[in-house]
Amino acid sequence: MADFTMRPSPSSVAATLEALDSIVAAAQRGAPVAVVRASSAFQAQARRDASGRPGPKVRTGALRRSILVMGGRGPMAGPPMTAVRVAPYRWASIVAPTVVYGRIQELGGTVRPVNPASHAAAIASGRPWMLGWGGTAGRRTSFARQVTLPPRPYLAPAAVAGRPAAWAAFYAAMAASINQGSR
Repeated sequence: MADFTMRPSPSSVAATLEALDSIVAAAQRGAPVAVVRASSAFQAQARRDASGRPGPKVRTGALRRSILVMGGRGPMAGPPMTAVRVAPYRWASIVAPTVVYGRIQELGGTVRPVNPASHAAAIASGRPWMLGWGGTAGRRTSFARQVTLPPRPYLAPAAVAGRPAAWAAFYAAMAASINQGSR
């Protein structure tokens, strides 16, 4: 059996440590960009899924346009197209709709009137505790005490279908950042 002994010079150790420090710094600078690029891949998939099957049918496109990448995590979202540092070496962003009906389209649920004063058509018809819709272009107004919407998921399928593209975008952004920073 052969013995191997390595005696590096202090200057080569210092150069190696300096190179490693520059790689770590480049990775830290590139991490938020990589998180936003990965989130943008999820956003693109969610917008495709919010355009019909498996998600809801498109009427105006407002739901699809409202799906944004925002910095942060949980209910506190930051500015669009950013990632927020949530811990050392941890960055986060949110992909979510900004329209008020985005959640009920995803999960389904029952809608009931809360404030009858806000439903002018229902009050005018003598039905203050009912939801009203329609009544445009010669169609009659319909009323109901509640409306149950089935789930029309568009974010959950996007999280599954968009995962490979998101990882690819993340790795490409990190590799570019590290390669650029280590020069």
